Amino acid sequence: MPKYHDIVRNSAIERATFLSKLMLEIEDVVEDLVEGLGIDFDMYRVEGLENVHVDSVEVYINTEARCYRELEVEGVIVEVVCRRVKPNIAEVYKYLTVNMVSIAVDLLKPFITRYEEYMAILIEDGYAVILQGSPDKVVVPMVPGTLLICHTHPRSFKAVLSKEDIRSLIELLSRRGFGFCVLSQNSCLAIYRRGFFILDDYFKLFNTMKEYGYLDSEILRSLNLSSIDYLEIAI
Repeated sequence: MPKYHDIVRNSAIERATFLSKLMLEIEDVVEDLVEGLGIDFDMYRVEGLENVHVDSVEVYINTEARCYRELEVEGVIVEVVCRRVKPNIAEVYKYLTVNMVSIAVDLLKPFITRYEEYMAILIEDGYAVILQGSPDKVVVPMVPGTLLICHTHPRSFKAVLSKEDIRSLIELLSRRGFGFCVLSQNSCLAIYRRGFFILDDYFKLFNTMKEYGYLDSEILRSLNLSSIDYLEIAI
């Protein structure tokens, strides 16, 4: 019998994935400008993404140098300017991730008591995919344009990433995805990047996978990651 699968489209998914896709476009411009200015990649501010109706976004790179760039993404005007500001980029990534994690949790809640594991994937083209796995795992190839992956651990009370989950997390963040979450019977652990994913954090996660074979909130706290943060959500 074919395993369960579904494609979900709604206004919440379309908005969350579009804003994240827009953020990827902003990253490209900022990376190009910042490399020439010789400043840190997290020293910028984004305003306008949280508006109910997003028709323009302002990006300010925290430097006294001069720069200006303008682009249009599906009708949204993005202006990038060099100006002394208080960076807020960590809060922006958290906002985007919380939106997507909330959607993924709502999609997976009906399956949390099922014997098999289920996965929700949010894609930048504006939809989510729900897939059924086996009792021990759910494995699919990394889909191009994946923004966030979340899946269930139905026989666990505490949300913990397995060795394979850590491997998928590293691959997703390396491909500029935003985050990865695991949903247990009573909690969700979401790990996300709070800016550009840096090499030092890549190796910390890789070494954790080799040494421990799992990843929970206690280990995450001990790693002192610079470009990665996490959320614990009660279900």
